[in-house]
Amino acid sequence: MRHTFCRLIFAGVGFLLPLYANAWENCLELAGDPRFQCLAAYEVVNTGDLDFEMALADAASQADNPAYAAVVLERVVRRDPSNAGARLDLAILSLSAGDQFTARQQLEYLNTLPNPPPVVAELLLRLELQINPLQVDRSQLQPRIMASMGLGYDDNPNFGINANTVDLIVDGGGLTLIPADVIRPDPSPFAMATAQVDYPYSRTGWVQAMVGARQYEKESDNDSVSTSARIQHGLNGHRYIEALLADFRMRDGLYMSRAGAGLVQNFGECRCNSAGFKLDYIDASEQTLITHRARIELEALRKRGILAMRLYGSLDYQHQPNADWGDTSGVVVGVDALADFGPLTWTLGLLNSSSYDDSPYSPLFGSKQRDLQWQQVRSEVSFGVTQGLELYIDWSFQHQESDIPLYDFDRQFGTLGLRTVF
Repeated sequence: MRHTFCRLIFAGVGFLLPLYANAWENCLELAGDPRFQCLAAYEVVNTGDLDFEMALADAASQADNPAYAAVVLERVVRRDPSNAGARLDLAILSLSAGDQFTARQQLEYLNTLPNPPPVVAELLLRLELQINPLQVDRSQLQPRIMASMGLGYDDNPNFGINANTVDLIVDGGGLTLIPADVIRPDPSPFAMATAQVDYPYSRTGWVQAMVGARQYEKESDNDSVSTSARIQHGLNGHRYIEALLADFRMRDGLYMSRAGAGLVQNFGECRCNSAGFKLDYIDASEQTLITHRARIELEALRKRGILAMRLYGSLDYQHQPNADWGDTSGVVVGVDALADFGPLTWTLGLLNSSSYDDSPYSPLFGSKQRDLQWQQVRSEVSFGVTQGLELYIDWSFQHQESDIPLYDFDRQFGTLGLRTVF
């Protein structure tokens, strides 16, 4: 009788246990220490559940209990040594606790992953610099060369406007530009190629040089060449100065040249957040436009499991002494998300840019000021064919609208190509 009763009791517990175990998801509606305490109450019946343990570790970290979070993550890593997300979180926690040995163990494993996504590689470098900035000699790193080439299609390479006609004001009266006077989209296939060299010149500094070219089948005036050189020099493990020279030219004579410098500060447990102040001098072909720009930039990187995310934004003020429309203020907000499925990587980027002039654009448009709203959606899928070689396909959509119809346009373009690192 007693055995029968016990069997009934355990059968009942076994029936209710899954319901109790899944109840932890309700804890996610809480925040801070209450979330951690709620999840901790379910730990006994959910040990071994990856989603639960990652949520528990995150909650413990957010509740300022890094030691508890590290214990949970170590348990996940022991059970699943290939869990890169748990290893990266454990490395970050170990750094914050001063446990350089554990952090280095995790980093050395992560460094063995084939073709780590760029955002993860940047996280690893910043973590490595934080472990012992004075002993990380970047001159021992090998120069890296990256090259890509591809074929694509662009439905508006000349930034043709959406409107068929444009209404102007001339001597108090109206004038409508006929379609022949309006630049319309001129779709065309294209071929492109880029090359980039990263060269560490000292213990704390590196140079990056890049050149790219795009050639269209139909309109040679839209062919373009871009070049840039960037220098970053670390002042310590958390701060660096940067200088940039860049040039973009089209065959029809349009160009934009830029020189800039700035100071960037990394912060956060993983030094994967940054804030920077930068100054630029820009010379553009539009009315021989000279621009002096001051810009504040913010960036945050996050990694969880196979997912990585980059949030960024900037505020800038452009002083344009010879522009009819005066000075311009702008704000940019963007997010890049990356999912790493082993040899297959998917990236999605969203960007919104708004800028405002402080004077009317032109008497031809009355008192209207140029208010530019620009959005971009970009997606890329890449597949690692062999070590150092990947096949990629990307697509971008751009939309811009303004009170001045000469700046309204939509554009889509995509590329299929190969990318290599050596």
